Amino acid sequence: GAATWSWSELSAELLENSAFPNDVAVMLPLLLEGSTPEELGVVRRVLDAATARLVASEGNLGFANMAYRGLDAMAAHPSLVRKKLLMGWVLAGNLGESTVRAAVASDDAEILRQVQAGLKSVLQSSNRWDQMQRYADLMFMLPGNEPVEDVLEVALQSDAKPFTDYVDERVAKRMRLRRAAAEWGQLGAMASTKEASIARLIKLLEAPNKEVRIAAIQGLGTMGAIVAVPDLVELVASEDEAVKAAALDALERLKQTKKD
Repeated sequence: GAATWSWSELSAELLENSAFPNDVAVMLPLLLEGSTPEELGVVRRVLDAATARLVASEGNLGFANMAYRGLDAMAAHPSLVRKKLLMGWVLAGNLGESTVRAAVASDDAEILRQVQAGLKSVLQSSNRWDQMQRYADLMFMLPGNEPVEDVLEVALQSDAKPFTDYVDERVAKRMRLRRAAAEWGQLGAMASTKEASIARLIKLLEAPNKEVRIAAIQGLGTMGAIVAVPDLVELVASEDEAVKAAALDALERLKQTKKD
């Protein structure tokens, strides 16, 4: 089967097989199992080819499937982000978690604006509070304050009490976290350099407030702070499951960063 092919054979099949695009979509995840520089190079070529073919095929389902499979790759490896492919997926209304994670990884202001606008539109048109909660959670994944303000705006106009209660709880927790961080380390006043920010986050790993520690752990993972690996490894032994889970997630992010 495809799993036993050489990299050159798999690359050729993925890049040249236009007869069975759905098969291409199925094989793409095989490239994501290792993430060596050679493998990531192949994925980059596949995503570039998918971009061109999606434009040429005007929405061919097989190539759309290949684009969808590529979202997880882009979310896990920012170097794989293909903005044209991602923007096309967003404009087509595909706004799931993989799309949002890939958009965040892209750090592209226009893509993030389109995702935010799309999610707000869906949130406003939904009449089921569980669906509204799902899209609100996706909005909370986006950076900055504007997505939170959009969710609050929708919640204020909603008659779905479970949804408004949920938003109140999420926003209140966010505000508590910011206040706690300000009290402990004044995160808002961090130095602008990455090195200084990482140093401050490492210091915050010792904060008495658990939410501050978890925020610092997540920040170190997001910033690719390889120097924090020893500190994070120590936290894996924490008796607090939330702290332990955050440390494991951050270490996995740093592992991917190192491979990239």
